[in-house]
Amino acid sequence: MIDAKRADETIRVDTAFETMRAFLRAFWERGDIDDPVRWLLSSTEPTANGMPIDRAQWQDFLDALDRVKKSGLH
Repeated sequence: MIDAKRADETIRVDTAFETMRAFLRAFWERGDIDDPVRWLLSSTEPTANGMPIDRAQWQDFLDALDRVKKSGLH
């Protein structure tokens, strides 16, 4: 299940955009995937409990958000 403490967190649109960029950059840097867009979309598809199919993707997103917030880019 998604961490309730973080699920209700509100961020600005520019912070969300920078978070998406940080998340995608980290995903890209991790390795060689034949069809990364298809893989990323399917692995982040939410399940019945709200968590992505690949639960690590949620934590990766939160890590990206924390990096953006700490960088002062938001």
